[in-house]
Amino acid sequence: MKALFLLLLGAVLAVAGAAAAWRYSPLTAHAMDTTAVMAAAAEPDVRELARGSNLVYVWPAEVASALRIGAGLKASTVRPRDPACDDAGAPAAAASCDPAHLVQVAVQSIPMWGVALVRVGTHHGSQEKLLVKLGDQWKIVGTRGYAL
Repeated sequence: MKALFLLLLGAVLAVAGAAAAWRYSPLTAHAMDTTAVMAAAAEPDVRELARGSNLVYVWPAEVASALRIGAGLKASTVRPRDPACDDAGAPAAAASCDPAHLVQVAVQSIPMWGVALVRVGTHHGSQEKLLVKLGDQWKIVGTRGYAL
């Protein structure tokens, strides 16, 4: 009976140790981190577009809910589709159907804990931003991009 108890205790400790190592490992990126880093990278572009328009769509939807910009910010999933673009067969035609007030964000890489490379695209062009986590906030430390 004592051996069975020790075996079960060892198994529980092994599972708890593996779970703690996974949760607090510096080499893993969690969904909350990716949403926060995408929101931090997209915020300057969203603010700039919000000044010129009263409505800005953000893709993916999780980033739209994480941004604290205020009224006029919506997820791209609720964006009405232009009927003229529904049967556009060519990629160039589909690209021209993206509205001027759409911001697309994607994490390119999180090579190590607290460092991320994020791509932010708007109708003006695309940028790759290098972000570093300081405390509990992500800060942009470098930007490289091109204009259309």
